[in-house]
Order: sequence, then C-alpha cells, then structure tokens
Amino acid sequence: MTPPSSINPPISPLLSAVTWLEVAVLVVAGGGLLIAYPLVVGIWSWSLAPFNLRFLGALYTAALLSAFFQSWFGKWAPARTVTTMIFVFTLVVTACSFLLWERFDPARVEVWVWFALYIGVCLNAGAHLWWYRNVPAAGALSLLRSATRIDWFTLGITQLAWGLLPIVALVIVDIQMRRVDWLAWPLWLWIGLFVMTAAMGVWMLRMAASESVP
Repeated sequence: MTPPSSINPPISPLLSAVTWLEVAVLVVAGGGLLIAYPLVVGIWSWSLAPFNLRFLGALYTAALLSAFFQSWFGKWAPARTVTTMIFVFTLVVTACSFLLWERFDPARVEVWVWFALYIGVCLNAGAHLWWYRNVPAAGALSLLRSATRIDWFTLGITQLAWGLLPIVALVIVDIQMRRVDWLAWPLWLWIGLFVMTAAMGVWMLRMAASESVP
C-alpha cells in the first residue's frame, strides 16, 4: 500500500474487512447478551451474572454502531476517531484479560478465540493509526475544532446508545429478577451519569445537523 495522500482518504481494504468482522461479532455479542442471552451465554469465555451480561450487551451494542458506521462510510472520517476508540478499548481489555487469566479456562476454544480477536483487532487498529498518522484529518482528535458532520453523527449515535442501553439493561434485569432497589441513591447517581452520557450524544447529533459543520 502507498501512504494516503488526500485529506479524507478511503480506509484500507484491511481496515474495512476487519471492521466488518467486528460488526458481525458485535451483533452476536451485543444483541445476543442484551436481548437473547440464552443463545450466547454458553459460548462466552467466562461466567456472567444477570446484570453483568446485560451491561456487556449494552456496551457491545453501542460499539457495534461505531464499527458499522466506520465500515459503511469507509472514509478516514469518522474512522479517525472510531479506530482510536477501538485501539484503546481492545488494548485495555486485552491487558485486563491477561491480568485476570485465572478466570479463563484454557481448555475452551472460546477463550483462544477471545484473545485472538482482541489482539488481532488491537494490532490492526494500532497499525492503521500509525499508517494514517500524516493525514491532516487524522490529527483532528479535538471535536470542537475540526470534526466533520460524519464525526459528530457517528460519535453522537454511539454516545446516545451508550447512555440509554445500560438503563434499558437494568430495567430488563429488574423485570426478570425483581432485585433492584429503586430507592437507593447510588443507583440514581449511576442512572444520572448515563443520562448525561445520552444527553451528550443528543448534543453531538445536533452538532451534526448544524449548518456550521462541514
């Protein structure tokens, strides 16, 4: 491959292919844990409590949206921010997985698939961040200065999902388990934080619709 030269070049076929693979995996991991966990929980790499599996489903569903729009638009914007998020997230999860190795059963194939996916996706994202390091758009990590409409839209959708879906997950678990204490103030503090996240997503979507954004 030759170094990208335009301001907003297409993403490489490799980045596109790996991201579409992520989309497929996240449909199973996100949607499965959130709304159809009996079909997924058996192949998970470790045991999950009822709320934990729904919370992970919410997280992966929000990530699914980012990955989908990165692949769908196929340009370095919004991939410049989405790929950065993918790199940081997979790096942290991979490191934590090694630190908590005792929770995994190496006799299970799912464990090795887990590590292969996270390490592979992390290396792919890191390599592309390095590859596109000289593209002018690639340095635009400050949304307030130089984000495009597609950047705002993609991040806004992701923030909105990440704010609302964990609350939906909590409600689903309470309907099933009847163990949530809705009068506990720490719970409402937790809910408030996610409501603020959702509100930030709405603000980003408004920015995407602004006439002042290219």
